[in-house]
Amino acid sequence: MGYTATEFAVTLARVFADWRSVAETPTRWRIAAHDVTARVEIAAQPPRRLGALVLPVLRVRIDFLTGDPGGQGRFLARFERGFHKGGG
Repeated sequence: MGYTATEFAVTLARVFADWRSVAETPTRWRIAAHDVTARVEIAAQPPRRLGALVLPVLRVRIDFLTGDPGGQGRFLARFERGFHKGGG
């Protein structure tokens, strides 16, 4: 994803503001609501360079600890909608 670790943490907190969220480490969170619990972990990767433009890169891993496929799908849809930056 094209976010810095700080941008990601702020966005994650906003997207799941009404869910229980616990930061386990500066790069790993446990997020839970209803019957779904997920662990989200990030790792910085080398930036992408396009001429003078430098874009941050994070590897994002989401592991579901609880929840059925429907609840997990709703989590992922909310995650994707919250982190979407727009474009054409």
